[in-house]
Amino acid sequence: MSTTTADLRAPHGRRGGVLAAIATVLLLMVGACGGGGTSDQPAPTTTAAASADVFPQTLTSPYGQTTLPAAPQRVVALGVAERDTVLALGIVPVAAGGYGDLDPWFTAKAAGVENLELSDGIPFEKIAAVRPDLIITGWGQEADYTQLSAIAPVLWQVSATFATDWRAQATTIAITLGKSADGARLVAETDAKVKAAAAANPSFAGKTFTWSTYDSGTASTVDLPTAPVVGFLGDLGLRLKPELANPASAYARDVSTELLETIDADVVIVYPGSPAAKAELEGMRTWQRLRGVEAGGAVFLDDAQANGLNSPTLLSIPFVLDQVTPMLAKATA
Repeated sequence: MSTTTADLRAPHGRRGGVLAAIATVLLLMVGACGGGGTSDQPAPTTTAAASADVFPQTLTSPYGQTTLPAAPQRVVALGVAERDTVLALGIVPVAAGGYGDLDPWFTAKAAGVENLELSDGIPFEKIAAVRPDLIITGWGQEADYTQLSAIAPVLWQVSATFATDWRAQATTIAITLGKSADGARLVAETDAKVKAAAAANPSFAGKTFTWSTYDSGTASTVDLPTAPVVGFLGDLGLRLKPELANPASAYARDVSTELLETIDADVVIVYPGSPAAKAELEGMRTWQRLRGVEAGGAVFLDDAQANGLNSPTLLSIPFVLDQVTPMLAKATA
């Protein structure tokens, strides 16, 4: 797996401080690196009790079941979407996992939450030490599930297709926390904000976009049509460049500098790994000659903006609407 493709899938990879602050916390490519990836098995599914807010609940994964006897109070959340959703629903996680620092929209609501670094795998001993009564994870393989389920009941959110909509994910987590009414309200409120942003920016409608990282001479661009970022931008009115879309993709493809026209679109959204990478990209004639770039459609994102865009959640979406939408509006003017 190349570094840039991994960065699009694993948020907050480090280079100095932060190498790439993007995506939800799944390493889902077949043969993914380290302990955070899934194997090449069919997409796992997770089900909570059919009756919302009723306990006990049976939490099902491809590797077994655990029973949640009562509404949880001490939740460990492994993943951007997982930790954001738990916090949005009013429960401060006893520990939260991901790559690098916790996001600003998270720390603004909950300072001091123990941050579990997942770059070297799931830290089982640290999780056990905080005595959770529920673990929600977007990470893992069968061996990880076995160890986690020995600590506490597990809500298994790992998706081998990386196609879980933020609304569906929030609803599942809300039911598991015994907060289905709160979940439905928050999803509706957040959805209304997205629709309002789309209505306020008619210039978005029908414009094509690409979403890439760039570092060390290679761009990695999302080409999976069902990726959460593609769905979110689609709700705003933008559409993934049709020639790029690949339903069979593992999430993203690497693009050499010689083939940068691959990422050309009306709006060319890029997360450069560093100021030097941004300067390198902007100095390339292949970049300068992109139709979208010539027309003013280039959008460069910083760490938080990139992670928020690539990982739409109940907490990150308002942040992205506030910070990224004006940039998209300028690019499509």
